[in-house]
Amino acid sequence: ACKDNINIRSMKIDTPVLYYGMSEDADFVLKNLSLTEEGSSFDVYKKGTFYGHFLLPLYGEHMVLNALACIAVCDYEGISLEEIREKLSTFHHAKRRFEETTIEDNIVMDDYAHHPTEITSTLKAVRQKYPDRNIVAVFKPNTYSRTEAFSKEFAEALSLADVSYVTEIESNREKQELILRQNPQIKKYDSKELLTYHQAVICFLSCASITDMKEDYLIHYQSKE
Repeated sequence: ACKDNINIRSMKIDTPVLYYGMSEDADFVLKNLSLTEEGSSFDVYKKGTFYGHFLLPLYGEHMVLNALACIAVCDYEGISLEEIREKLSTFHHAKRRFEETTIEDNIVMDDYAHHPTEITSTLKAVRQKYPDRNIVAVFKPNTYSRTEAFSKEFAEALSLADVSYVTEIESNREKQELILRQNPQIKKYDSKELLTYHQAVICFLSCASITDMKEDYLIHYQSKE
């Protein structure tokens, strides 16, 4: 369990808990975190003693914390430090997580992020890997209830991109304004306008069927001449 999470710390749990995180009183503590264009590196301390240094070819603090949880579980199961380090150093994202395609001078990304926290984490990770590029976010909201409940948070998360577009909500065309009215810098999705960007990272974000939109963008970009 993540010791950094205030809700987890407030839980009354009767069974033994193995804690990880940046909190000094966790069983596995993350220190000396470095987030670069090449990936992430960090030190791990186990119960106050240096455990090991790790390299992770992934981006974003959230992925580092996921790796730390994995390290704690593997150690608990008796897997050697050498094997843990080796496997993490070659680990790759799951499908529809940070999936990248290069199209001329743009990087096109498809990610399952559909909650404000996930969108925030993904865009921060993109900024880590591509600090010198403009970041363009295309978000397809899914379900009216989630969009209404988190409209302010969605707008705040999407503001991390240099430019953000919001498509119609899945099956709820009239509800798109829920996010747009929270931030005047967020625009209605325009597929033609998306073709004008260069040297950018274009992130398609949603749990809905946004992969087809990414594929359409790739086809139209290649044939726009």
